[in-house]
Amino acid sequence: MDLLSILGILDRVRSELRITKPVGLSGCESITTPMLVGFFRPVILLPPMKLSDDALSLILRHELIHYKRHDLWYKAMILTATVLHWFNPLVYLMAKAAAKQCEISCDALVLQNADHQRGVQYGETIIAVVRNGAKLRTALSTNFYGGKKI
Repeated sequence: MDLLSILGILDRVRSELRITKPVGLSGCESITTPMLVGFFRPVILLPPMKLSDDALSLILRHELIHYKRHDLWYKAMILTATVLHWFNPLVYLMAKAAAKQCEISCDALVLQNADHQRGVQYGETIIAVVRNGAKLRTALSTNFYGGKKI
């Protein structure tokens, strides 16, 4: 897939979600799962993997929903609470539960008003990303999937 068609898909999904501010897109060899990074100049990072147009559209929708909901800022707030209350084990449980619910609610929004076939396709896209070996975890990014257990 060429860069022009990828950017076209990004612009289409941004338009559908009514996002007017620019969101960058970059390939990154050192990651294994798509993710959103950047507070003031957000960029969606894509790992080196082959994706169909439909799968890429679902992935970009997922990451743009994270952007639209300001999930990076919530993650920063949770990280700050974890740092300040490092001694409290309940804060770690809260942070893990919040990350899990963030991904689940984002998935629900991606599939809102979708038919059964689209849901199956989304599940297959998540499995493809898992097979790609999603091992890298960063605190201030969103990942396309929240882990094998989720």
